[in-house]
Amino acid sequence: MSAQMYAGDSGLLGNGLMYGGRPYQIALSFGGFRIALADPKATHTPGVTVVGVTVIPGTTTGDIDQKFPKIVARYGMSFDQFSFDVMGGYQHYEIEDVVSLVDGTTNDIDVNSWVIGGDATVNFGPAYVKGGISYAENGGNARWAAGAGIWDLDDDIIDMNTLQFAVVAGFKMSDQITFEAGFGYRNDDLDISGAEDDTTLAYYGNASIALAPGVWIIPEIGYYDYQDGLFDEDQGNAFYGGAKWQIDF
Repeated sequence: MSAQMYAGDSGLLGNGLMYGGRPYQIALSFGGFRIALADPKATHTPGVTVVGVTVIPGTTTGDIDQKFPKIVARYGMSFDQFSFDVMGGYQHYEIEDVVSLVDGTTNDIDVNSWVIGGDATVNFGPAYVKGGISYAENGGNARWAAGAGIWDLDDDIIDMNTLQFAVVAGFKMSDQITFEAGFGYRNDDLDISGAEDDTTLAYYGNASIALAPGVWIIPEIGYYDYQDGLFDEDQGNAFYGGAKWQIDF
């Protein structure tokens, strides 16, 4: 949806737009509907407890039990000047025999993740506007580009809720030059007392210039404002500028 070229054609993925990678999957499509059973992501889970401003790290141990695939589905329609997609997904796995750092007991921990979202495109002749929005719980635990839930160092997962949205606008001045600008927003909300929302704002503008058939140069400038982190730490900001050469065969 976004033609941002920064960081390997990142396209605002994970900073405004949801992305689930390209896992192995079995998919069924009919009409505008698609449903897939995908290879799940299942890992041991980092943990942290917040007491005032004290951060205590830890990582789950135990055996990972994957009984079910990740389920993802989408539905979309396209018209002359308008198109849209809605999507959702769910994943579950279990970490067995986790030793608590609180009381030393052994527990099984369920790790549940889900996401819902949608995007749309509107064309106005040579101009276009695109937008996307998503909301996820523990999305990072399922390979979606969102925040991951963390272990509470005892017998449960502390959920991480991630809201993302992005708006992209562009104008095709000619067959050789297209201008585009975009904005992305991401907010991670850790469900624990003492944690702050972690918000990132991303801005960019670029021009895709065709020098010859299949030969492109894309100058771009952008700005990231990382604001404060989960524990109210200043995460700074970053400005970038550059250009990419691209040859399509």
